[in-house]
Amino acid sequence: MAYGTKPARVLTMLKEVAKQHPEILAHPEPSAFFLGFGESSLDFELRAWVGDGNRLSAVKSEVAVALSEAFEASGIEIPFPQRDLHIVEGKKS
Repeated sequence: MAYGTKPARVLTMLKEVAKQHPEILAHPEPSAFFLGFGESSLDFELRAWVGDGNRLSAVKSEVAVALSEAFEASGIEIPFPQRDLHIVEGKKS
């Protein structure tokens, strides 16, 4: 998430969206973690269990789409890597 985003708000949203997916198990309950301060972002992790391992990729995709929509609706920005480029002009001979 972009710097300036409240981590507690993101953690709550991650868990809420996971709990709404019908294939994510209630026990163990989904958990979310604030991993730290990345180069261009605040980094989080969501952990959840699915009943059918064959559906893992599909569930991950569906949860990612739901999270993207939830973040957009809440005005939470997903950043892209930032790079600064400094150009120094050399002396002419």
